[in-house]
Amino acid sequence: MWAILIDAVENYWSPAPRRTRSNRRRIWAHDRAWLISNDRSYAFSFASICDALGLEAGYVRRLVLRTNPFASRPTRKRTD
Repeated sequence: MWAILIDAVENYWSPAPRRTRSNRRRIWAHDRAWLISNDRSYAFSFASICDALGLEAGYVRRLVLRTNPFASRPTRKRTD
């Protein structure tokens, strides 16, 4: 399950230069949908994997969605 989670994060963050732009967008959207889903009805959903690994799905999700090292623009920093 660790391998699936790591692979999903790397795929989500990957700029995937060999793919066409429209195909890359479709794959990215599919990966994002998997990451933001709270579905626990199958063993390899994002939430189920986090549960099995003892991780807080919401926390992991926020980290992944906020800290894309390949983002074209910097993420906003919180000012508390």
